[in-house]
Amino acid sequence: MIILNLITPKEFEQDVTDCLKSCDDVTSFYIFRVDEYSDQQKNESFISKKDLVEGFTQKIKLEVIIVEERYKEILGTINNITGLEENSYSWITEINKINGFNN
Repeated sequence: MIILNLITPKEFEQDVTDCLKSCDDVTSFYIFRVDEYSDQQKNESFISKKDLVEGFTQKIKLEVIIVEERYKEILGTINNITGLEENSYSWITEINKINGFNN
C-alpha cells in the first residue's frame, strides 16, 4: 500500500473529489487545506489578486491510500482534469505498516 499525495490549487477540489469518487479502487481519501507561501505564486495561472495581496495561495493537499500497482492509473485519471497537471505536484509515500485497513 502507498499514499498518493497531491498538492493543487483549491479551485480543483470539486473536480478531484468527483474524479476520485468515480474510481472503483479508491475507498477513501483525505483533503487538507494548505496555505502556500512562496515566490512561485507570481507564476501561477490560478492565483487571484486577493492571494497576491495576502501573500499566500490557497491550495489543497490530497492523500489517497491505494494499492501500489494502481498508482499510475489513478494519477493518470486525476491528471486528465484540464489544467490540473500543470498547476500541481504529486509524490508517493510507502506505507510500512497499516493497522485496521482492509485492502
